[in-house]
Amino acid sequence: MPSSLQITFHLGDNYVSLTESGKKRREPLDTKDIWTWTSDYMRRNRSIGGRKSIPFWGGLVGYLSYELGCDHLTPLPPQPIPVRKHPDLNLVFVERSIVIDKLSGNIYIQTIKPKDDAWLEETIQFLAPKDAEMKDTSPATARPTNGYVATVASARISYPDKSTYLSKIDNSKEHLAAGNSYELCLTAQTRVSLVRTTDQPIHRSTSWEMYKHLRSINPAPYSAYIRLHPTTILSSSPERFLSYSRPPEFRCQLRPIKGTLRKGPNITRADAERGLSGSVKEVAENLMIVDLIRHDLHGVLGEDVKVSQFCGIEEYETVWQMVSVVEGKPSSSLSASQSGEESVGLGWKTLQHCLPPGSMTGAPKKRSVEILRELEGGPRGIYSGALGYWDVGGGGDWSVVIRSCFKLDPTYEVALSPKEHHEEWTLGAGGAITALSDRESEWEEMLLKLRSVLRIFGAETDSS
Repeated sequence: MPSSLQITFHLGDNYVSLTESGKKRREPLDTKDIWTWTSDYMRRNRSIGGRKSIPFWGGLVGYLSYELGCDHLTPLPPQPIPVRKHPDLNLVFVERSIVIDKLSGNIYIQTIKPKDDAWLEETIQFLAPKDAEMKDTSPATARPTNGYVATVASARISYPDKSTYLSKIDNSKEHLAAGNSYELCLTAQTRVSLVRTTDQPIHRSTSWEMYKHLRSINPAPYSAYIRLHPTTILSSSPERFLSYSRPPEFRCQLRPIKGTLRKGPNITRADAERGLSGSVKEVAENLMIVDLIRHDLHGVLGEDVKVSQFCGIEEYETVWQMVSVVEGKPSSSLSASQSGEESVGLGWKTLQHCLPPGSMTGAPKKRSVEILRELEGGPRGIYSGALGYWDVGGGGDWSVVIRSCFKLDPTYEVALSPKEHHEEWTLGAGGAITALSDRESEWEEMLLKLRSVLRIFGAETDSS
């Protein structure tokens, strides 16, 4: 809603930008960093007493960039902020929400605003006739309207240069041979220039139609649509980065993905298990990231960390993935030393300590981030950052921003004519480079990961 507080921050700034009811102001950070400022804000807005089975009562929703996660490891040198740039932190404080439980079919209409009964009653009356429609949230129902097809007819795709990418793979392997890293998650970005040519008014966004199409062709457990000025994100992420439960029963879980195999009509689960969990290279990739995550969790929670699943094979719409699960909870000494107020921020502290996602960096994390910054030659931005929520009760759930695309909103777009409007979307993709990597196979894996999202632009990955 327009009155909700939006919080944005760019690395290098000594203030946080706050927008509420159309009015924007800056609040100095003084001696705090953005993580401490946000944690203090959520402590002041903590809520209790909601239904425990509902994961989100209200709170912060949005994204954190890859570079924001890297900053505590190896800060970027001071850089001028480009005019066209997504914030590194972009969150909105949600006070009114509608949560749909897909398993039970229950719909929860919630508010944490005081004296808000009138809105609750009004919303109940408005949604009652739409009950069946809202519960039917399967991907098959998420179809775009007819006008969407015309919108993407003029998409122009700029792929990464193949020879440059292959050269970076070779450079990565040189770093590995020199002992600078064990694994480097090399990535590249693809740009899609889109000219909208429909008869729809220019101010009407088609991003929601695009997201519905993405859900229909590539359903994923952490799919998300977020539009927080100046950013729009369409995500079909299969990867949970970090979830954490509300205190005092704090538990956290990470589900790193390492190992991808394209699905095909003749590829069975047994084939996928042989190709992934039977591969020395793929298992080594996964193992290194699992060890890295265990190290990250030990640093903030103590010794109570375990691997509850190692190299499990999971099926998605277009690929088979190898997924491990790492879980942790505060050690007894840490739990005893934390007050109730401090425990509310433990999930946020864990998130900060574990960013950027280890599955998107390599191991060891700090040195790998430094090498990748040099090899990739530019910021990743939103790609391979985290997207999710922090609930006012202290819980949260964040995905890794992969199999996603994002753009700057219409204020930053170029109007070509009353019926033509230019947008530029960005997609990232890559893969883990190890000593056993084959450069052509790594290129093909990167294109495979692009394919699931590029299809919403009417394209297939046929880059050479």
